Amino acid sequence: KVIAVIPVRCADNLALKQLNGRPVIAYTIEAAKNSGVFEKIIVSTDNKEIAEAAKQLGAEVPFLRPETLAGKVAIEKVLSHTLDYLERAESYEPDIIALMYITTPFKTADHVKEAIHTLLIFDTDTVMSVAENNKFLWRPDEYGLTPLFEKRLLRHERESLYAENGAIYVFKKPVLDFGSVIGKSVGNILMTEEESIRVDSDFGFWLAEQMLKSMKTNST
Repeated sequence: KVIAVIPVRCADNLALKQLNGRPVIAYTIEAAKNSGVFEKIIVSTDNKEIAEAAKQLGAEVPFLRPETLAGKVAIEKVLSHTLDYLERAESYEPDIIALMYITTPFKTADHVKEAIHTLLIFDTDTVMSVAENNKFLWRPDEYGLTPLFEKRLLRHERESLYAENGAIYVFKKPVLDFGSVIGKSVGNILMTEEESIRVDSDFGFWLAEQMLKSMKTNST
């Protein structure tokens, strides 16, 4: 049993914002629906307007979050509340949960399927989406900054580093019992820099709009 949970806080004021003519939340719900891998696609929100929009887009909204979960709270508490509700109200207990954030609208159904399949094939606790980080990185110390790499190598000579892009986290249900969505064994799917664009800043939103407009122009 595999479900998707899409968390949306009213305070974010992002879910219903129009991105190239569609609400931001529509992109994530569409990716989940088109993947065809979920028994349930659940939006967890504290806002009635967002809940209604999510239902119209094809997601389930079986509850509104209580006030205790309406502010900035750990995502693990939001997920635990969702699973507790499903078990209590529907006697339903999933085996695998996909946590999908609306802030990355360029994730696709193929990314979702790849994440699920990677978890099953390699039998890891968690699979998360990442983007390659090719920058020359530094870390602070008591004297200023120290390079992360001992030698200033060319990009192709350095060991690859990956950064979470916040698009998809897939994990087995028992992982959440330990208070995290990241288990002991972690796999990944790789998304490009363009696919990893986040819309939780003015610049990111503008950049996403330009990309979508360009994609629409090129397809006509």
